[in-house]
Amino acid sequence: MEKNLGKNRSEILKFCTYLKDEEKSKATIEKYERDVRKFLDFLEDVCKATNKISKDVVLDYKEMLMSEYEASSVNSMLAALNQYLSFIGKEECKVKQIKIQRKAFLEDDKCLTIKEARKLMSKAEQMGKARLKVVIETLCDTGIRVSELAFFTVKGVRSGIIKIHNKGKTRIIALTNSLRVKLLRYAKDNNIKNGLIFVTRAGNTINRSNLWREIKEICIEAGVILKKGFPHNFRRLFARNYYEVEKDIVGLADIMGHSQIETTRLYTMVTYREFVKKLKNIASISKK
Repeated sequence: MEKNLGKNRSEILKFCTYLKDEEKSKATIEKYERDVRKFLDFLEDVCKATNKISKDVVLDYKEMLMSEYEASSVNSMLAALNQYLSFIGKEECKVKQIKIQRKAFLEDDKCLTIKEARKLMSKAEQMGKARLKVVIETLCDTGIRVSELAFFTVKGVRSGIIKIHNKGKTRIIALTNSLRVKLLRYAKDNNIKNGLIFVTRAGNTINRSNLWREIKEICIEAGVILKKGFPHNFRRLFARNYYEVEKDIVGLADIMGHSQIETTRLYTMVTYREFVKKLKNIASISKK
């Protein structure tokens, strides 16, 4: 068993190299590796007699995921696993993703508001977390992914244009003058004369996990629901605000770096309260 297990785990390194050769982003490679290791942990725990990968085992794993995670998260993990199974020549073990009917609204307890984002920035400033404050503001004002903070340089900020290379694509992010001034002030205050704007004290790029932990901490201090305290929620907030003002989903897709409009639509959903309000408005029309 240990021999087979070791073989399975050694394949992960080859899989990651393959993903790198396919020019997948660092964040994607890390996620796929994490998802595959989760499956191998399941394989080790459940299959005591043998750890050979089979369709039945993968189906059992899918059932386990469905009992613990939301459908969208399950599909994300299965996508990574299916690609891994193809890579190791186990095409016959791949499983179908869960069919999800598109929701008409978002749960209120997961939808970050502008007011709450401002509270988080204010609390970060009060707690002496200047970098966290400016990171949140940048995510809210540009709609970028956390991994794309690595493309913000002093030179780029000065020009007002950030060139982002991600997922095999290049796109241009325009900065408002207000954000540009704040970023340059932050760089000056922290003696960052050139190179990357967002770096740790050790000079490394910001770690997604550490950022998530910092946001959770200020959520508690600011009285914001913890479910809302994840970095990607600021990207969603930007998308909703942009669409509410411009009603231009094609333009939003370009800004967000989406290849499919359907993906962008997921970012423009209103909250449950807003959805009910719209239904009430429709009902009031029918009564006239």
